[in-house]
Amino acid sequence: MSVISFKETHDGRGASAAITSKEQSRSERTRSFRAITNSIYDGPDAVANWMHTNNPGSDSSPITLGAAHPTLAQAFCQKIDIKNFPKSKVVFLVTVTYSTDPIVASGSPANDPAEITWNTEQFSRRFEYDFSSPARGITNSAGVPFDTPPTDSDCFWVATVKKNVSFLPSWILNYRNSINRTPFMLDSVLVGTFCGWMKAISIGRVNYRDTATGQVAYRPLQLTIACKSGNQLRSVTGGPTPWGTPCGPISDDWQTYLLDEGRLATQSNSSLPNYGSTLPIANADGTASRDKKPLDGTGNVLASPSPSNVVFIPYLLKQVQEFNLLPLT
Repeated sequence: MSVISFKETHDGRGASAAITSKEQSRSERTRSFRAITNSIYDGPDAVANWMHTNNPGSDSSPITLGAAHPTLAQAFCQKIDIKNFPKSKVVFLVTVTYSTDPIVASGSPANDPAEITWNTEQFSRRFEYDFSSPARGITNSAGVPFDTPPTDSDCFWVATVKKNVSFLPSWILNYRNSINRTPFMLDSVLVGTFCGWMKAISIGRVNYRDTATGQVAYRPLQLTIACKSGNQLRSVTGGPTPWGTPCGPISDDWQTYLLDEGRLATQSNSSLPNYGSTLPIANADGTASRDKKPLDGTGNVLASPSPSNVVFIPYLLKQVQEFNLLPLT
C-alpha cells in the first residue's frame, strides 16, 4: 500500500494578508494537492506517512509541518488537512496552509530561535548611599548614619528566554540560582560579570514536531535571568583582605557587599609582641570597645571613619557559572 501519484492542483491555491496589531502583520498561503493510493484500504495516515519520507511538492520541496513555502520564504507550513475524495476511496485531497506567524517555525525544534521578553521586577531595599555623583552617604547633618537607613523601592530587569531543546540538559543541576562568571550577550545586550542571575529554570514535557525527516522530539526550556547594569555605585577601595579579596568599589551586580567592621582588629604595630594577632579594639582609655568599629579592608581599624571612606567587602553567595554556554539564541 502506497501513494502512486501526488500532484499539485490549481484549485485551492490562495493568498491573504492581514494586520494583526499596530506593529505586526501576517501573510498566509494555501496550496492544494491530489494524492492517489493503490489500495482502497489506505487512509489519510498512509498519505501523511508518505509525505513525511518524500519531497512531493511540484518543486521537489518537502511538505511537512514547519517547511517553508516555495516562494514566500518567511511563511512556514502551519496546517496540513487530508480528506478522502467523496467519489473515490483511493483519491485524497491535501490542503496545506502556510503562515508568517512567528510562532510557526521550520526544521528541527532545537533550531528555532529563542523567544526573549523583558520586564522589570520591583523589590524593597535599604539605602546607605544615594545616587548622587559621587554617591553620598545617607546621614544626619552631623555626618552620622541614621540608626535605621531609609527603605525604598528599587527594580531590576528580568529576561525570560524560551528555547526548545532536544533533551533534558544535564547542566540545569548546576545553573540553578547561579550568576555569570564572564560577560555574555543576551538579546543584543551585553550583561557584565556577576550581573546576570539565573532566577528560575523551567523544563516542559516532551513534545513532537513533524519534519521532513520524520517526527522530532523536543522539550520547551524557559530561563528567567535577572539582570543588573554593572554600573559603579561607589568608588571607595580598600584592602586587599587577608584572603586576597579586593574591597570595593561597589557595583550594581549580584555580589553581596558587607561593611568591614568589628570589635576585633589586627595588631599592626610590628614593635609589639602580639604583632599580627587579632585583638579587641581598645577605646582611648584602653578599655575594650563595646561598639563595632569600621576596618580598612586589611583587618586594621580605619582612621577617621566616615560614610565616604568606609570599606565594603564583596562576597559571592551564589554559585558562579559560564552563561556563554547556555542556549540563548
